Amino acid sequence: MNYYLAIDQGTHSSRAMLYNEKGVLQASQVEPVSLFYRENGHIEQDPVALLHSVRKALNRLLGALSTTIKQHIHSCGLTCQRSTLVVCDKQGSALSPAISWQDTRGQPYLTSLSLSAERVQTLSGLPLSSHYSASKFRWLLDHHPALKGRPTDSLYLAPLTSFLLLHLTQDARFVIDHSHAQRTQLMDIQQLDWSEDLTTAYHIPVNSLPLCKPMCDDYGLLENTSIPITAVCGDQNAALLGSGMLNNNSALINLGSGAFVLRKLPTFKRSTQLLTGIAYSSRYHQKVDYLREATINGAGNALSWFHQQQQWNEKEIEQWQQQLPGWLESINNPPLFINTVGGLGSPWWSNPIPAYFEDEDDSPLNNEEHNSKHIGAKSVAIIESILFLIEDNLRIMTQEHPLTLLTLSGGLSQQDGLCQKLANLSQLPVQRLSDKETTARGIAWLSSQPNDKNEASENKAKTPWAINIDQTFQPIEDKALEQRYQKFHHQLTRLTS
Repeated sequence: MNYYLAIDQGTHSSRAMLYNEKGVLQASQVEPVSLFYRENGHIEQDPVALLHSVRKALNRLLGALSTTIKQHIHSCGLTCQRSTLVVCDKQGSALSPAISWQDTRGQPYLTSLSLSAERVQTLSGLPLSSHYSASKFRWLLDHHPALKGRPTDSLYLAPLTSFLLLHLTQDARFVIDHSHAQRTQLMDIQQLDWSEDLTTAYHIPVNSLPLCKPMCDDYGLLENTSIPITAVCGDQNAALLGSGMLNNNSALINLGSGAFVLRKLPTFKRSTQLLTGIAYSSRYHQKVDYLREATINGAGNALSWFHQQQQWNEKEIEQWQQQLPGWLESINNPPLFINTVGGLGSPWWSNPIPAYFEDEDDSPLNNEEHNSKHIGAKSVAIIESILFLIEDNLRIMTQEHPLTLLTLSGGLSQQDGLCQKLANLSQLPVQRLSDKETTARGIAWLSSQPNDKNEASENKAKTPWAINIDQTFQPIEDKALEQRYQKFHHQLTRLTS
């Protein structure tokens, strides 16, 4: 039996996971990583620590495997948080922190671009936003002390996945796959290479960017092994693959730090409100599939924001987690939470609005029971705000092409109350996947694809691994929830107009 290795480097942890040829998890190791919120609003990670966390998880996993299993690891795939970046020298030494995908320090550059927002979205498939890498690269080149005055031809402008590949491949390849390249907002989504118009507009030197490659391609051998890296893609792209690729009438909602709604497109089609992305590309099959995507920045991040507002310690957060399911079941009239945590993503695309609660009970908290209800109501309000933002995007997707089913994955999907509310609000069946690790499973599956021209000519792309459904939630009419959604939608429309 063949085995497939998945490396999943995310915002809060690095994972190494091993799957068999049926997509069944055989072994896993997880290494936590730190995210730093600076006083100036910048959000950063330590690129060297991220690399070490990947190596540590890999070494622990491979070290625990039998010789027989290690000899039958057919290939490896790497998936990574998108739009996170680092600048390094051409020996691979990091010269800057890793700037998080959540960081928006490049916002001022967007007002002075020589291209219109419409032209940027036509070329890149992405709305003009400082969440993507281009403006952050520009900020680093202009402001970071270690980079000022350095010739740009001595630098690598490295999306995080390229930085990792530079160190994890035996021949130190500086490359990038199509899905990560697109999230820099510097790649032409149809030409599948760096855009002269976009790189010129952002004043980004093309010779400092990595070589663009399909998601399925030869990425070299994993360091200290004979295992070929045959697939690389972004974390949400991998989650779509790990959920069975779905069909044109269904959508995947992956609920993590952010929430992402993805659906496969039957053919390439632009959108002015949502994102167009790459679902699959292969050097061997010479094929490209596209996807439609929506981005909600304040999902798990919104709950973390609330914990920070309450100044809770780990024990208090754990107690809150135990109470949340009961609150979702019993609290029927929470306040509205205007969820702008991390900036409004699709379809609003707005940054400067502060998050706040509306219509909350502000009577004195004079006893423990009242305090618990107060916290519970706010918690339910935050959960509902995530669903309201998702629903805004689902209604736009439905206008393009009808949806008949929603599939949920990610940590927040484990909340039954959230799943039922989403079914009620969308009036669509919601199925929750049993496997929480759709991202790692997706990149492992992608690495299992035929990886040479002869093999690919004899075999079509392998069908997605079978998925297991944990539970399906059928929609129930909930007029009060719909009314709160309409009020929420009205408020956001007013605030962003």
